[in-house]
Amino acid sequence: MIQINLLPDIKIKFMKTKRTERIVVFVCGIISAVSIIAIIVLYLTVDVFQKNHLNSVASQIKSESSSIKNDADVNKIITIQQQLKSLPALYSNRNNPYEIFNILQQSTSKGITISTFNINYQTGALTFGGSADNLLDGNVFYNQLLYSTYSLEKGAQQPLFGGVTISGLSGSTRSSTTGGASINYTVKATVPVALFKTGANVAISVPNKDVTQSTLNQPSASTFTK
Repeated sequence: MIQINLLPDIKIKFMKTKRTERIVVFVCGIISAVSIIAIIVLYLTVDVFQKNHLNSVASQIKSESSSIKNDADVNKIITIQQQLKSLPALYSNRNNPYEIFNILQQSTSKGITISTFNINYQTGALTFGGSADNLLDGNVFYNQLLYSTYSLEKGAQQPLFGGVTISGLSGSTRSSTTGGASINYTVKATVPVALFKTGANVAISVPNKDVTQSTLNQPSASTFTK
């Protein structure tokens, strides 16, 4: 069988070239479209979204900065130097929590034990409780609290305890010293907060004898003499 080639070789090569050209143009078109889309996205991100975000952050920073600058104590808060300058004053004005134990030790009479204790160093409110060997010891202790005084920096004598109240006085436990029923009590009072300042020169005076009302108001021997 005889075949006749009606297309010359040059024409076949031309058609192949055209087909390749169309493929290249198509691929280049797709690449160009993708590139254009990427450029648009980058433009929107950089020039629109990011700019709006930066403006928002700048506005927030400006607002917060203005709020901080309007604070009168900003320098005391953010500078270490100001904090260090305040340390000597804070140290000199610190409370001495152990002074109250010294006060109670001097004010507690014989036969009295303290088992519970609470104090507010800001207001001087004091509450403590315990037991007394007997009712007389409890009354003596109560009156000693009433008549105890103090002087600050060698000043005038002033009452050491204010608003002294005592409650309880019910025999419910056994005394460790007498073997009898002891007296439970609770005392509420106030103590001058100036006594808790470190370095305060405090002198405490506590009656060293029976200061119950029956003793203080006891008539003398001359009352019964003619």
